[in-house]
Amino acid sequence: MPSSDLDTRAKLAIYGITAKSGRVPNSSEVARKIDLDESEVLGAFARLLTKRLILPEPGLSDSNSNGAAASIGLTGPFWDPKSDHWK
Repeated sequence: MPSSDLDTRAKLAIYGITAKSGRVPNSSEVARKIDLDESEVLGAFARLLTKRLILPEPGLSDSNSNGAAASIGLTGPFWDPKSDHWK
């Protein structure tokens, strides 16, 4: 699978899990969601971090082996599905 396709699948899984649960998933959760090996997902995380499509969680390095440990870096109002309101 081309890395751009993998990156898109990982990014959408991160965004989807975050939107649904209200928390950022780790690499194993994303790997399960898109049915791929965790090492492939970790590679996608590294590429997404480089492109700044995900950001490292405060206090964690970009190379954190846990993978996602990232936020989607929202910069303005966003819909919170748990409260069913804009925040």
